Amino acid sequence: MSLRAARARIEDDAFAPKLARRARLKLDRHENKYMIVYPERGLVLNDAAASIATRCDGARTVATIVDELCALHPDAPRDDIARDVRGFVVDLLDRGLLDLR
Repeated sequence: MSLRAARARIEDDAFAPKLARRARLKLDRHENKYMIVYPERGLVLNDAAASIATRCDGARTVATIVDELCALHPDAPRDDIARDVRGFVVDLLDRGLLDLR
């Protein structure tokens, strides 16, 4: 699948993002922050990104992730949360950290 096709799928609320097999979500106990660790690299996540990444399990759709985060943050505008979720998922895609099968 091309990156263009994959990006189009992310805009679909039914897309269920899943981290690639080479990427592991890990909690750094010293910093108390989540990281995505992949060959010879690591990506330290802020709290918002960690909330999204922990839900990228291949079972939850983009819409479900947005719904769950809206329930956790009822004062935040839904459109902002949806934009953040899609933006982060696109960033994971651009870094090759999503399983697109």
